[in-house]
Amino acid sequence: MADSVEAPNTAPNAPPTVTPSDIFNAADADVVILSSDNFEFRLHKKNLEFLSGAFPPADTMTSPNEFVRLTEPGGTLEILFQFVYPQRFPSLCDLEIDRLFALAEAAEKYEVFALMNICEARLRVIMPKYPRRVLDFAVKHNHIILIKEVAPILVPYIPLSDLAEVLPPHLYKPWSLYRSQWLKEAITLITKSHPHNCYEKVDRDRVRWNAPSLAAPLTLHQSLLMAPFEHHTSKYWENLALQYDNKECCLSIIKAVKSHLQPAFSLLLQRDVLSSGFLLRPSTSTWQHIVIITMNDTPLETLHHHPREHQLGDLMIKHSKVFNAADADIVILSSDNVQFRLHRKRLELSSGLFPLAAELPETSSKEVVRLTESGKTLDLLFQFMYPQRYPSLSGLKVDQLLALAEAAEKYEVFALMNICELHLRALLPKYSQRVLKFAAKHDHDALIQEVAPLLVSNMPLSELAGVLPPRMYKPWSLYRERWVHKAVINIAHVGPHDCYDVRTNKLTLHQSLLSAPFNHNDPKFWEDLAKIYPRNCCHITIKKVQTLLEKIVDNITPLQLPHPAAATEN
Repeated sequence: MADSVEAPNTAPNAPPTVTPSDIFNAADADVVILSSDNFEFRLHKKNLEFLSGAFPPADTMTSPNEFVRLTEPGGTLEILFQFVYPQRFPSLCDLEIDRLFALAEAAEKYEVFALMNICEARLRVIMPKYPRRVLDFAVKHNHIILIKEVAPILVPYIPLSDLAEVLPPHLYKPWSLYRSQWLKEAITLITKSHPHNCYEKVDRDRVRWNAPSLAAPLTLHQSLLMAPFEHHTSKYWENLALQYDNKECCLSIIKAVKSHLQPAFSLLLQRDVLSSGFLLRPSTSTWQHIVIITMNDTPLETLHHHPREHQLGDLMIKHSKVFNAADADIVILSSDNVQFRLHRKRLELSSGLFPLAAELPETSSKEVVRLTESGKTLDLLFQFMYPQRYPSLSGLKVDQLLALAEAAEKYEVFALMNICELHLRALLPKYSQRVLKFAAKHDHDALIQEVAPLLVSNMPLSELAGVLPPRMYKPWSLYRERWVHKAVINIAHVGPHDCYDVRTNKLTLHQSLLSAPFNHNDPKFWEDLAKIYPRNCCHITIKKVQTLLEKIVDNITPLQLPHPAAATEN
């Protein structure tokens, strides 16, 4: 839906032109919401109440002839409301930047927790390109983890004077300490670099960058000591090169120092600087489970209290500290005997697979619903089924994340499904095969298309036959063949390298390389090839072919998967 509609009738006292939403136009709706640009949304109060923290309770009385006017445009609200119904959520990957920030603001305003997490994950993706906008948003809404992650990108570039009025006191102090540590490390690095003694040119027309005009000429090494304070300005490096006549020797030193002051350098510092105790304390009492967040990578499970225990028959039952409600009307037991006391209505409204509350079995302290997942997995799963700020999954190990993702798919906890998919993307390329198996099992087409370029050259079809379902296997096999075809063509055009196998004096290197498309993922193949053809010219050609094979995937038609419905019809 667009964020604007045609101009309403401008006749005196004419009512505004209202456009019904294509998605939210329920006949049994009990609340009507109107956007700032007059899009009408007919919704259900119970979903707004149970899946957000800011909309009024479902028993609030409203007239069917009245509407609630909100300040957001229709395009923003249409996406927002899709996150308060138990369904697979829409992707935000292609959302334009301004609309993403507007949606993130709306998610925070109305406390739509599922969308808040997705927006945070998307902001993390665009962070390298829009770090300052991400910081402003994160500060406004106290997103501590986002602030931690954007700090290494911005600390080298933003003087404290630019943030003095932006950061609240509980954030400004640790940021300033981090900035101080970065300056110290940067200056130390430049000080210990080679003492380059070319002097700046001296003439009447010269204007030294940020220095008194009557000061003595400086060596390049001296001038570079100012870089940590000035390098964020657009013309600093250009002026510095002019000061030293663009000499080749000076330019190489300037380039080296510049590269060390880039965000990558501060990321290296993060382990040393932030581990000393970059503490951020929430300024409000809305944080229910975390009182102090350290900038260290604290394991997720340490943020919760250990549950109490009691004996039930032969079982030692542990009580979840987070989910132990006195007014619970359902009791669930994990595979490792952790007990969760929950509310049936939350399970019904926050997932697509838990049965309706009326259909769940009656339970008491002696009757429980046994699930096959572990306590840690269920503890995280259930936190995505209550209207609260969701926990971070950053500290989870691969096995824990995959187990949680499986549970999210099994019970159709849509808020968690989207977050898990984003975290699985972050595991690429290291765990490409495990991500592929998960994505194929649960029809995550976008994830499969993302992992395909990483695996098409490494996994033979024989290994994929038991992993991919038929609708995915056929297009993948065609994709694989396109890759092999392109690989052979590229190797054929490398040139007829005629050095022979030193053992048999039969095959030339060029002939041996033609088997590379079928073996190149095996390190031993390349090691053996280098031994069989030991000359330097051979090693250059081998390296060239390796590079060609790595780039082929960028030059072939990407993997295209048919829609599940279309595949079923065929």
